[in-house]
Amino acid sequence: MNSPRAVRLTPLLVACGLLGCGDTSSLTTAGSTDAAESTDTAEPTELGAPVDTPSATPDALDETDSSPGDVESVDAVEPPLPDDLDMAAADFPCLKTGTKVRNFYVWNLTGRIDETLDVANAANGGTYPVGTLIQLVPTEAMVKRKAGFSPATKDWEFFALEVRDDGSTTIVARGAEETQNQFGGNCAECHGKAEPQWDFVCEGTHGCDPLPLTNDLIQIIQNSDPRCPK
Repeated sequence: MNSPRAVRLTPLLVACGLLGCGDTSSLTTAGSTDAAESTDTAEPTELGAPVDTPSATPDALDETDSSPGDVESVDAVEPPLPDDLDMAAADFPCLKTGTKVRNFYVWNLTGRIDETLDVANAANGGTYPVGTLIQLVPTEAMVKRKAGFSPATKDWEFFALEVRDDGSTTIVARGAEETQNQFGGNCAECHGKAEPQWDFVCEGTHGCDPLPLTNDLIQIIQNSDPRCPK
């Protein structure tokens, strides 16, 4: 019959053989083995020592959840869109950077391009949103300003422009009722003949006086914008 000492040593010897414990000759007394087996009262080692941690009680979890230091996630808030657009010369780009609708180009420099395009493509017209920029040719433009800017022109501001081969733009004249184009015509008087549903925008069927330009000539003028890459 195996002695109690042999019974206690056998598992340790097997374990050491598997893990490469090295010399096992120090395990010579039952007392040493008993001491190794007793772990209930041993002080935890400095590295990797198990530490008894009491499980969190429901009350403790409730206190953690309601801690005043908790930070709630907040959805990002988009900044409001500008309520006006006061154009500078540098704000007028190459004509072809706009979106072409039939025979003219449109932009919206306040972030409302979808609204602008909805009105431009509407069969029954509509009111253009603030920030709409419309150009038929490089040297003339109309910009929708904030409500109340100019009731007489439905808040449109008109521009006469000079564009140069170096890509720069100069504002020659600007304003609501008084602006004249390069041929001496008053912009507001011409656009004021558009039927109300077209919001001061002239096209062939909108009620304005016809332009002394064919569509082919308009296309040539648009393609000649010196601000556009060649």
